Amino acid sequence: MKRKLLIALLSLTVAACGFGLVACDKEGEKNSNVEITNINQAYNVATELGYGGTLDEFIIAIKGEKGDKGDKGEDGIDGVGVENIIVDADGEIVIVLTNGDECHLGKINSADGRGIIKAEFNANGEVVFTYSDGTSENIGKIPDCAHIYGEWTTIEEATCTSIGYGIRVCSACGYKDYEFTRAKGHYFDRGITLKEATCTEDGYKQYICYDCNAVKAETVPAIGHSFENGTCANCGRKTYSEGLEFTLSADGTYYILEGMGTCTDVDLIIPETYNNLPVAEIGELAYNKRLNIKSVTIPRNITSIGRFAFSDCTRLEKVYFNAENCADLASWGSDAFIGSGGEHGISVVIGKYVQRIPAHLFDWSASSVSRLVNVVSLTFEADSVLKTIGESAFAVSGLIEVNLPDSVELIGKDAFRQSERLKTVNLGNGVTSVEAGAFDSCGNLENISIPDSITRFEFNNFVYNENLKFNEYKNCLYLGNEQNPYTVLVDVATEEETSYEIHGDTKLVYNGAFAWCRKLESITIPKTVTEIENYAFYECENLKTVYFTGTRGEWEVLLYNSGTNNPVLKTVTVHFGEE
Repeated sequence: MKRKLLIALLSLTVAACGFGLVACDKEGEKNSNVEITNINQAYNVATELGYGGTLDEFIIAIKGEKGDKGDKGEDGIDGVGVENIIVDADGEIVIVLTNGDECHLGKINSADGRGIIKAEFNANGEVVFTYSDGTSENIGKIPDCAHIYGEWTTIEEATCTSIGYGIRVCSACGYKDYEFTRAKGHYFDRGITLKEATCTEDGYKQYICYDCNAVKAETVPAIGHSFENGTCANCGRKTYSEGLEFTLSADGTYYILEGMGTCTDVDLIIPETYNNLPVAEIGELAYNKRLNIKSVTIPRNITSIGRFAFSDCTRLEKVYFNAENCADLASWGSDAFIGSGGEHGISVVIGKYVQRIPAHLFDWSASSVSRLVNVVSLTFEADSVLKTIGESAFAVSGLIEVNLPDSVELIGKDAFRQSERLKTVNLGNGVTSVEAGAFDSCGNLENISIPDSITRFEFNNFVYNENLKFNEYKNCLYLGNEQNPYTVLVDVATEEETSYEIHGDTKLVYNGAFAWCRKLESITIPKTVTEIENYAFYECENLKTVYFTGTRGEWEVLLYNSGTNNPVLKTVTVHFGEE
C-alpha cells in the first residue's frame, strides 16, 4: 500500500490539485511497453513467450531475495515505501521514504498566500491537505507514476526451451518493469539416418540441436511402391503376387483363389484378374496357417471369402480390404481371420471404394473354436464412400479408438460388441442409424460423439457405463457432439422429479430414458425431437401433460415415428406451442 501511494503522489499533476507540484516524468519520454503491474500478468506474458514452469516457479525466479512481501510488508528486499509526508520549516512538502531517502516537492502556496501546513493519507488512500488558515481539502487519489526508467539489465538469457528476461527500474519510485524474450527453440541439424525407408517399411532418423544437444527422433514414412509396367521401380515388386494357385469356377466366368502355390511373398497382393477373368472368390482354408504372411491386400473384385481363409496367420499385421461388393460372411461362424494377428494385433485399412463392410468379417465369437481375431486399428482411405458397417463386423475386437468417415450412415447390429478396450468413438457426421447392440459390453467406453444426423439409436447397454461422460441439462443426461452436446437424451440424473424439460437442440429420446420415473407428471418436448425410442416412458403412470413446442401435425408425425411401445404418449394431454 505504501509503495502504491508513493507512486501515486510522485506523479501528481497540476490538474489534479490546482497547485504547482513537479511530476517525476521526463518530458518527451514514452514507455512503449505494456506496463506489467502484477505477477500474474508477468507470468501470462512469460508463458506466451515459451516459459514452461508453474506460477510458483516463476515467482521464485523473479521475486526479491526476501520474497514478494519482504520483512516489512514491502515488495521484496528492494521495495520502497512512504514513511511520512511532512512540511518542513521552509514550507516545502517532503516525502520521507522507508529507505531513509527524501523527495522534496517544493513549496506549495495558493494565490492568496494561504499555504499547506500538512499533507496526509486518509483511510481510503486519498490525499488530504491542511492549510495555514485551518481549512482542509481532500484532493482524492493521485495518478500513478509516469516512470523514468534506467537501462535494461538482463537477468536470464533465453535458451532453446525457456524464456529470458530483464528488468529496468524507475528512478523516481523504484517500480520494476520486466521485458521477456522468447525461447529460441531448437536448431536441429539435417539428421542422421539410422534406417532407410523402403516401399513398405518406415525409416528412422535422429537430429541433434546445435545449441543444447537435445535429441529429436523422427519416423520417415514408407515411400510406397512406384509401379511402372507392372513392376515397382524402387524394389522390383510386381503389382500383385505371382505364383498363386487358382481354379476356374463351374460356369467358367471367374477364378477362385485356392492357395499360395509357388508364391513366397510375405506381403500378399491378390490380383484383381487372372487369365483375363476376374478373381471373385477366396476359397476355404486358402491361407490357413501361413505363418510367414505379414500383410494381405484383398482386391475390389472379391465377392466371397471362404471359411478359415486366413485363419491362424499369427504374424499377420495388416489387412487392406478393398472388396467393393463382398457378401456377408456366415453368421454361424465364418472365421475368416480366426486366430490371426497374434499378440501384436491386426491393423485394418478400408479402401476408398468400399461401400459396405461385410457382416462377421472379423468376428470370431460365433465360431465353435474360440480364438480371438485381434483387430487393434481401423482406418479408412481418404475420400471413403463407406455407407454401412455390417453386423458383428468387428465384434470382440481389440480396438481402443474408432473414428468413422462422414460417409457412414448405418452401423449394424453388434458391429463393435464386446470390444472391451474401446474408449473413444466418433461416429462421423453422417450416421443416421445405430442398430441394437452395436456397442454392447464396451465396458471402458468413455467418449462417444453422436452427430445431429442421427434418427434411430436402438438399445445399446453402453449408455449405462460408469466411465461414459454425459452432458447434463435440467436433471437429464445427454450424448452429442462438439457443436451440439444435447443430440440424444439418454437418461435422467434423478428419477424423483415431477417435471422435466428436454433441451431445445435434442434430436432423439433414447430407449428407456425416463423409464421408472413414477413421480413424473409433466414434460416439455421441443419440436426438434424426431423420434422417441421404445419404452422411453416405461412405467411413467403419472405422466399426464406434455408441452410440445411444435404444431399438432408435427406431434402426430413424432408419434408415428416413435412406434407403438410408447402408449403413455397417446393418452396424455398435449399443449402445443405453435397453434
